[in-house]
Amino acid sequence: MDEANLFVEKAEKLERLSFYKKVSQGSGVRLSAGVNKAALSSRFDPDEESIDSFVLTFRFFIQDNEKISLRNMASIFESNLSSEKTRSIYQEAREKLNEYLDSNTSFNFGGVLTNREIMDVFIYGGLSHATDSKKLKYDEWKSSTILFPFLENEFVKILNQVFYVIRVLKLEVKEVLQKNA
Repeated sequence: MDEANLFVEKAEKLERLSFYKKVSQGSGVRLSAGVNKAALSSRFDPDEESIDSFVLTFRFFIQDNEKISLRNMASIFESNLSSEKTRSIYQEAREKLNEYLDSNTSFNFGGVLTNREIMDVFIYGGLSHATDSKKLKYDEWKSSTILFPFLENEFVKILNQVFYVIRVLKLEVKEVLQKNA
C-alpha cells in the first residue's frame, strides 16, 4: 500500500501547486499584429516557474520507472484490494487518456502532432531530460516565435487533461486505502 499512499501524496502536492490554480483561472495566447508591424504572439499563465515545478512531480505519474505511474498503478487497481467499480474506473480512465494522448492536434510541424508527442517533446526535450531527438524537435519548435506560444499553451492544456485523470484516480486510491485500512 506504499504505492497508494505515495500516489495520493503526489497528487495532492500537484493540487497545491500554483500551476493548478493558474490554469484553473485560464491560460491562452495573445496575438498582435499591425500594419508595418511584425506579428507577435505570447502565452499567458501559468508562468514558466509554475510549469517547471508542476512537471517535476507530474513525471511520477507518466514515467514507468516510477512505481506510481498510471500504468504501474494497475498493481493496485487490478488487485483484490479494489472493488469492481474501482477497477472499471481505472481501466476506462487509462483507456480514455491513451486515446486522448494519441489523438491528433491541429498542429502540423513536419507532420500532424499528437497530444502525446507535444507532451513528450516539452517534457523530455525542453523541461527535464534532454533526449537528443526530442531536444532537436523542441529547439525547432521554439525557433518559431509565432507558433511556439501556441504549442506551449497546448502543452499546458495536455498537462491539465492528464492531471484531471490523476485527480479522479486519486479519489479511487483513497477509497481503496479506506477499505483496506
